[in-house]
Amino acid sequence: MNISFLDPTKIANWDELILSFSSYSFFHSSDWAKVLQKTYGFKPHYLIATESGKTKAILPIMEVNSIFTGKKAISLPFSDFCEPLISKDISYKRIRNKALEFCKIRKFSSLELRDSKVHLEDSIISPAGYQHLIDLSDSEEQLFNKLSDNTRRNIRKAGKNQITFEINNSVSALEDFYSMNCYTRRRHGLPPQPYKFFKNLYDIVLSKNKGFISVSKFNDKTIAGAVFLLIGKKALYKYGASFFEYQNLRPNNILIWSSIKYLKNNGYEELNFGRTEIRNIGLRRFKLGWGSKEQILNYYLFELNKSHKINSSIKSISQKNISLNRFPITLLKLIGRVVYKHIA
Repeated sequence: MNISFLDPTKIANWDELILSFSSYSFFHSSDWAKVLQKTYGFKPHYLIATESGKTKAILPIMEVNSIFTGKKAISLPFSDFCEPLISKDISYKRIRNKALEFCKIRKFSSLELRDSKVHLEDSIISPAGYQHLIDLSDSEEQLFNKLSDNTRRNIRKAGKNQITFEINNSVSALEDFYSMNCYTRRRHGLPPQPYKFFKNLYDIVLSKNKGFISVSKFNDKTIAGAVFLLIGKKALYKYGASFFEYQNLRPNNILIWSSIKYLKNNGYEELNFGRTEIRNIGLRRFKLGWGSKEQILNYYLFELNKSHKINSSIKSISQKNISLNRFPITLLKLIGRVVYKHIA
């Protein structure tokens, strides 16, 4: 078996390779690698194992080089999860060990894996939360019946409140979403992602119809939005934002239900709601209300240079030890532009 490390953005048929594995996701795609590379300057080192001309395993890895957090490897930065793509006849432990050897040679301080495998050997386990998946193979009626009573009631309430829904992949829709996202992130005590990130996501993904922006409006004003990313037969709900003062109108409920129907009608078979943090009980309850299947997420850190110390101020922001919900949006945007590439 031949194992090498490469840049997926330079492989023309990369997405065809990952689609040959059942556990593929948008995070494995070359487009996601392009967005991370172009926005933050992360360097891809994707492990690929081949045998007799067939791809047997893929483990995405990106190098994050920061003056604050050092040089480390993550699979993958800003990705809720990233399952290794491995054929049944291949040992994952062997693939993981090859990745660790590579990281040691490159003098990375650590390797972080974000997958559902259990790594008990020499790793620090971090409970990352949950992911929630919806099987879209059911009929629309079956999907609706699987919703919680509260979710169905709120969908009807949004309809009575004359909340409208549309899919809008225009630049103006992106700008509206980013504005809401800034306020939503501040409400949660966090800086927003750099606008550059969303613009790159738009140019590389959304403008090519590999994803879409769902929008809820009230009296022609955008009050809620979500970004969905698409690959193969799978959809990922990656980002959501809304104006809190309109929450009682339930715009998010009609947005998600209408998006589910759109995805089903366009042949998608699975919707992943992405990661929910353990302490976010309300969001977890909201996602379970859609009849989703819950899976536990753990992240695994392999320390390769234990003498390395993470800058305390960067660590505080990444772990939400500093509340930013009283900061002006302008300042939060500046903080986001500076710190995000170091948090990863």
